[in-house]
Formats: sequence, C-alpha cells, structure tokens
Amino acid sequence: MLVLGALGGMAYAAIPALLKTRFVGANEILTSLMLVYVAQLGLDWLARGSLARSGRPQFPRQPPF
Repeated sequence: MLVLGALGGMAYAAIPALLKTRFVGANEILTSLMLVYVAQLGLDWLARGSLARSGRPQFPRQPPF
C-alpha cells in the first residue's frame, strides 16, 4: 500500500508538472492548489458512493470503539 500510495502521489503530482511544461503561463503552485479540491471531491465521492456500505445511510461511519 505504501508503494502504491507513493506511485499514486507521483502520478497526481505529475499533472501540474505536465501543465507547466505544456502551457507557458501555467503556475504549478496554483494548479496544485486547485487539484487539492479535485482530490477532496473525488475522495468524498468514493467514501459516500461506491465504497460506502449498501443498505446503510450514505455517510462513512466508524464502528464503536
């Protein structure tokens, strides 16, 4: 999981790098800050959608400790 997490992070960090090399006026700081919101919405969609338990409320819950 650690290796796959590192590979996923490198792939996600490559997006601002590719935008910087492709477009002259692209700022990698601004594009990476905007991608934070894209990642947050994507993870929220996964947690409340396809990874949520079926037949339960669509809110991620922890079992009681």
